[in-house]
Amino acid sequence: MSARLGGRYELGMVLGAGGMARVYAATDLALGRQVAVKVLDPGLARDPEFIGRFAREARTAAMLPPHAGIVTIFDSGQDAESVYLVMELVSGRTLAQTIDASGRIDPASACRIAIEVCQALSVAHGAGLVHRDIKPANIMITDSGTVKVVDFGIARAQAGDALTRTGAVLGSPAYMSPEQITGGAADARSDLYALGAVLHEMLTGSVPFPGEDQFTVLTRHLNEVPTPPSALVPGIPPELDHVVATLMAKNPNQRPATADQAAQLLAAAAQAFAPAAHRSTVALTAHDPHPTRPTTALPPEPAGHRSAPADRDERPRTGLIAGVVVGAVAVVGIAIWALSSGSTPAPSADSAATRTATTAAAASTAPAQIDIPTTAAAATTATTTSSSPAATTASASPLANVKQALTALQQTVTAQAESGGLGATARRALNAQLQNMRQSLSQAQTQVDQNPQNQTQVVKNLQQQFDGQIKNMRQELTAFVEHNEVTAAAKSAIGSALDGLQQSFG
Repeated sequence: MSARLGGRYELGMVLGAGGMARVYAATDLALGRQVAVKVLDPGLARDPEFIGRFAREARTAAMLPPHAGIVTIFDSGQDAESVYLVMELVSGRTLAQTIDASGRIDPASACRIAIEVCQALSVAHGAGLVHRDIKPANIMITDSGTVKVVDFGIARAQAGDALTRTGAVLGSPAYMSPEQITGGAADARSDLYALGAVLHEMLTGSVPFPGEDQFTVLTRHLNEVPTPPSALVPGIPPELDHVVATLMAKNPNQRPATADQAAQLLAAAAQAFAPAAHRSTVALTAHDPHPTRPTTALPPEPAGHRSAPADRDERPRTGLIAGVVVGAVAVVGIAIWALSSGSTPAPSADSAATRTATTAAAASTAPAQIDIPTTAAAATTATTTSSSPAATTASASPLANVKQALTALQQTVTAQAESGGLGATARRALNAQLQNMRQSLSQAQTQVDQNPQNQTQVVKNLQQQFDGQIKNMRQELTAFVEHNEVTAAAKSAIGSALDGLQQSFG
């Protein structure tokens, strides 16, 4: 690839890389300004589907009215070797990095950040766009204290389009709404659910539903309510427990209808607990991590234009962070933890290594893992100790093999959807079957945990259920091939994964 794109953009250092693209610091030679340039991976730059997706990102960004809380897209282009997107270069750090460094953020500051995210989302939603991947790694805190929402790469118009129809589920498992998990249509309320998960993480240092794998995390999003932040961190105002619970309601109709309503809910909570002198706060000041993981406070917001703080030299160097966080955009059947690396990282985090890989301020080592305060309520999470009966049962249970095989099936569907081997109708049908299987497996595991002596019968019953569901999936695949909804290669790959699922029962 040439170091100069379109005869105009001189590429510099790599700021970040993901499954689809790299982001470079660059100089706009025509205007003499510094920019960030997102360049599609050369291996994908000849694929019409990925080029279309990349072009859609540019069009999506162009639909957004100018707003201080949204990274600006300047240009897009294509030459003989590259497809690229030119955007604002932002100096600061992500909210993910802030949480990693300090453990958690004080309630007043967390409210302020969430309100500013709501303001940016209000603009996007007003333009008919849903972000669909709100998470700490996609929220920037600039050196001047402005909160910016970044990476509209998987956003879609609420009316939908050919590349992001219902059934093409996108997002990050740790923050994903139930309707996204089940392949339903995402709307503004889906972004607010994710914001509720982000607020929980800011307040506690922990995602609402940690788990050892994506299956566990997604199942918890579907079936559990989040532990109130005040139960994990004493001293958090109960008003914020209510905000988190409301934003993360399973039923979208029980969440705020708009980002503006969510901002009002947050503002009311802040007014209820914050001293008047600290109700308006702004730029994050970095604190050295402390063994007790203190909260990070934000000083009061200055009037007028926000500029870089005078004591910047005393702050840790954060580097330049590309306005758009690079991530592997994957179209999936049940979730998008997409398999660019072939691995399945534990979602407790989308933190540490994942955040370092997907943000442009990539450090040589991952940030230290956040310590989650140990309380009685923390025991309700899926992260059990080795002495826990549930953990012991799960590790010894033959259901572990079934769970692994079901995850492999989900990953195969994900890969085939991403490669274009599945049409929208086929994706929806397979999503429905996978959802039923996940629920059946979860119920079976609960029965075994409660009554271990019945394990043999429970596994036998589950096998009978799965045999019927697998048979239905095979029949559907055959019909979909006849209707050009599934390619022969996709049918073969998914069929092999179904064989593995059947064999997992022994």
